[in-house]
Amino acid sequence: MSPEKTSNIGVKGLLICQTNEICPIVTVAWNESFKDILKVKMSLNSTYQQYDIHKVILTDGTKTHSFNVNGPTENDYAFAAYRSRNSIMIPINLMADFSSSQNISMNILILAKIMDSTSL
Repeated sequence: MSPEKTSNIGVKGLLICQTNEICPIVTVAWNESFKDILKVKMSLNSTYQQYDIHKVILTDGTKTHSFNVNGPTENDYAFAAYRSRNSIMIPINLMADFSSSQNISMNILILAKIMDSTSL
């Protein structure tokens, strides 16, 4: 990847998840058009299911912010796994709202779609 493609990426990686939780892959990047907005992309991978991502809730236990996704969830099947991807846009000043927080939880509201071999 060229330096221009990665220079807007702020954070990329796995969140800290409980053993019974689906752990998303999350990328946070500056919005190319509006520098006061961050684009948060999430991907849920599963061997057995696709997910329909509806909403993302960020909370520190005191303050809560809820965001609808940007559009329909993208689903594909590759390397024997289902991948469900979507994104939200959040204002950069939200980070200031959570600046004194020790822990921030990210809750992704989904509907599971059970898949079988006839769905491939």
